[in-house]
Amino acid sequence: VDCTTDHIREGNHSSNCKDDCTEDHIREGNHSSNCAVDCTEDHIREGNHSSNCKIDCTEDHMREGNHSSNCAVDCTEDHIREGNHSSNCKVDCTEDHIREGNHSSNCAVDCTKDHIREGNHSSNCKIDCTDYHMREGNHSSNCGVDCTEDHIREGNHSSNCKVDCTEDHIREGNHSSHCKDDCTEDHIREGNHSSNCKYDCTENHIREGNHSYNCKVDCTEDHIRGEKHTSNCAVDCTEDHINEGNHS
Repeated sequence: VDCTTDHIREGNHSSNCKDDCTEDHIREGNHSSNCAVDCTEDHIREGNHSSNCKIDCTEDHMREGNHSSNCAVDCTEDHIREGNHSSNCKVDCTEDHIREGNHSSNCAVDCTKDHIREGNHSSNCKIDCTDYHMREGNHSSNCGVDCTEDHIREGNHSSNCKVDCTEDHIREGNHSSHCKDDCTEDHIREGNHSSNCKYDCTENHIREGNHSYNCKVDCTEDHIRGEKHTSNCAVDCTEDHINEGNHS
């Protein structure tokens, strides 16, 4: 009830009472901070408007230099020509601005052919991964093109390049730590295999005493009879082992 006309005239109203936004109250300078009426033409002309009032982006206000920081109108052609635009204004990526050397750091247009030829490109510009740039030794660390056959033959490849797992590279002893091809038969015969290589659990390797600690094949009957078994091998609970006094 404290939002009635009588209460408002007497100055009694609650903070969330919408009636305190009437024309009479606004004329007397009484309005709440979230009152939408304080964005009327009259109030804006008198310089009275709230911080979230969108009308302060009108042409008149722009001409007088009055606009908010998130006002989209300050990105118009006229304002840009006069050098007035906000930091997030996308219009500063036009051809004219780029030709004059004015562009923002996230402007995609600075990745054009002309800019790259002149040595001007941003750090996240994907065009610097072209063949021309590669031949000249210019490429970024995450450039996928440095994994081509030619680059690998010349010894140029990135640390996460999967092509360095080819047969030729493995034969020459060049393979990455997570390369699965280093588990081939030839590498195992030569004693080269990774710790998580499943091939080192073959019959031949087990006979020679070479097996990894998580290799389940070392729980066979032959190994148990020879008293070779792991601590988590379930087969050491057989009747024969218990009769012989061998059990975990």
